[in-house]
Amino acid sequence: MAGARLSARDAEVLARGELVERGLAALEERIVGMPDASYTAFIAQAVADAAIGGETVLVAAADVKRLAGLEAAVADIARERGRELSLRFAAEPADVAHGVVLLGDRSRNDLSVAGLVGAQRESLVMSLASVLFGEGNGKA
Repeated sequence: MAGARLSARDAEVLARGELVERGLAALEERIVGMPDASYTAFIAQAVADAAIGGETVLVAAADVKRLAGLEAAVADIARERGRELSLRFAAEPADVAHGVVLLGDRSRNDLSVAGLVGAQRESLVMSLASVLFGEGNGKA
């Protein structure tokens, strides 16, 4: 009897984990599916938040056309914050599916869609669990 309860609990935990993973994948798809202007603003915000100045920005090959206004968008955000980032936008593509990679002398920031979602994974999992299962604090 105890073994059956344990098996049922394990199956439930596995099913919940799969639902959460599907939710995270759906979030990535929704971000990638944003209108170009919104997507550019989203990525520009991530770059402006992560950059300290002087880095090189590599754009994913799949996003080169839709992020054509990224350099101007990042410059606008930096200017609004009273900062000068002096970023270099490279012609070579980033080794990510979507988004960008920010390269410094001794740093590499993965600002890809997957990287940005992954960086917030813990809080996103808690939020998803709260929505899906009525658990956690639901605060992100």
